[in-house]
Amino acid sequence: MKKGRLTKQEQTRRLKLLLEFIFIFRYATRYQLFEFSRQVIGLTYPRWLVDYARKIGLIRAYYASIFKVKIYYLTKKGKDFIYEEEALIKHYRFEKRHAGANSFPKHNLLVDMYLKLNKHIEVKLMNWGSEWILRIGKKKREKLPDGLFVLPCGAKIAVELEVEHEKIAFLKNLVYRCRYDVEKSSRYNAVLIVISCQGCYERLKKKLFIIAPDFYQKALIFADLNMLEQGLCFYKDEIKPIKEIMVYRR
Repeated sequence: MKKGRLTKQEQTRRLKLLLEFIFIFRYATRYQLFEFSRQVIGLTYPRWLVDYARKIGLIRAYYASIFKVKIYYLTKKGKDFIYEEEALIKHYRFEKRHAGANSFPKHNLLVDMYLKLNKHIEVKLMNWGSEWILRIGKKKREKLPDGLFVLPCGAKIAVELEVEHEKIAFLKNLVYRCRYDVEKSSRYNAVLIVISCQGCYERLKKKLFIIAPDFYQKALIFADLNMLEQGLCFYKDEIKPIKEIMVYRR
């Protein structure tokens, strides 16, 4: 092997990681693929990997004109490439409506929060599930979290995204569902609520505290993207390092 040249095994490893990332989230923007490649794969110049995956037909780009951004998703060849690693790959599909006006902002927030969280707490792809994966085998109308990840200690943390100022009725239903999942069915141990609108951050916390003060103190963790970037969150009336909070007791 010539100096600086990748082995076939290493090239395959990098491609599979990239495709697994797209699979978990169903699609991602070019920036998000670059950021994942830097963080997890360890590439200094990730452009080559993304462009090569597209060149050989593993991924395809779709231009979401309403948001003026290209998003990348798996082709059939890409699905076949990670068939052995992903048992649920047969359920994967991408449709343009998945990147529509009603779905893209929330999806974009989910991917961004994962990338920012992963800077401070390693969350392996195998320990992460987005809503579309969690929904496999479930009833169509069943309410599920936007994401779910498992910490090294075994604790499960649900992710709920709030992309706008929600009404009281919606928040009451959210708390009821999360309380049931934590206290009755033990689906997860705590809920990380990520808020996109910084102006809504304080109002949302106050509303949830009024609705269920005991559960608020017990199992709700709050953050916006800026806090996650700094490795911080709000828990039990204090801003704390998220790494400290995520060493969560089961």
